[in-house]
Amino acid sequence: MPATSGPMQIPTCTYDDCPNLDFLLVPGPDPATPLPIGMADFVRTRFDSLKGLITVCTGSLAIAQTGVLDGFQVCSNKIALKALADAGKLPDKVKWIGDKRWTVDGKVWSSAGITAGLDIAAEFARVHFDPEIVEIVKLISEYEPNPSQPDPFGKILEGVPL
Repeated sequence: MPATSGPMQIPTCTYDDCPNLDFLLVPGPDPATPLPIGMADFVRTRFDSLKGLITVCTGSLAIAQTGVLDGFQVCSNKIALKALADAGKLPDKVKWIGDKRWTVDGKVWSSAGITAGLDIAAEFARVHFDPEIVEIVKLISEYEPNPSQPDPFGKILEGVPL
């Protein structure tokens, strides 16, 4: 299935012949798009062996369809969360977090909107990489990561039951 945005990506393996993964990064698709055939089974069978699952923006809404996020505290795009909550279609077994830019719950790393994805990537780097390398990358990219809280966009979900 082609990406819902951005340039065409040519896969180098299938769900069946994908090598073992330490981490799986899931960017945010259009929340109305169903998962590609085989993806849910792939995620469910690989989740236990992953060191970490990282979602950006609506990536968590896509992965929530697999059931592996049930019981975890998870962030997602706040406008999408609000729309799904208002429509009564928000997966209710996930503990959705509305007042953070990103959160880490066990091996599940999730971020809210697109720019929060930069922030969780910076936090992931801070935890997993050499501090000197992290500082060099921050200088080269001219980026100062935002903390998880306070989240200036949390107001989008004020009064919305998650």
